[in-house]
Amino acid sequence: MSTPTPLSNYPYFVTCTVVEWLAIFSTAAYRQIVLDSLDFIQKNKHVRLNAFVVMPTHLHAIILPEDRVNLSDVLRDFKRHTSRTISKTASSRQDQTALARFSMARQENRAQQESDYQVWQEGSYPEAIFSVRFARQKLEYIHKNPVRGGLVENELNYPFSSARAYHLNEQTYPPVTLLELS
Repeated sequence: MSTPTPLSNYPYFVTCTVVEWLAIFSTAAYRQIVLDSLDFIQKNKHVRLNAFVVMPTHLHAIILPEDRVNLSDVLRDFKRHTSRTISKTASSRQDQTALARFSMARQENRAQQESDYQVWQEGSYPEAIFSVRFARQKLEYIHKNPVRGGLVENELNYPFSSARAYHLNEQTYPPVTLLELS
């Protein structure tokens, strides 16, 4: 009897959106929490970060989990950690607007959790990237997002993205593992 060969993992395009599309990532302290957490998951959760953009209200990323790593678990832990850290930061900054919205979102959500706040909308909607064509499409979508959002005229001018890594071979924070697109 032969042993089953594990399927190769694919990179996934994921989106995480703040409740009520609240533009908290316009604030450096909140944005840094997400950037640091993206860095942490690739160093400690057995995933590769292939691309990212942190917009004021949401983030997009391409993440490649190692074999036998459950992407849902990684995303759950990422969202739980960032939600708690952002909530604590909002409390210490006395950001009553954010706290009120996070509290309202928590009350409207039927799920039982130990937190008083909900920062992220439910779901991350991962899409498996099976082809080079689809990978290119998602990379362009991620990197052009700040241009479409009116934040910059050129994607290379947006600092919270992996665009410069792909186009100029520059190091970004967090660093990314470039997708092979040939």
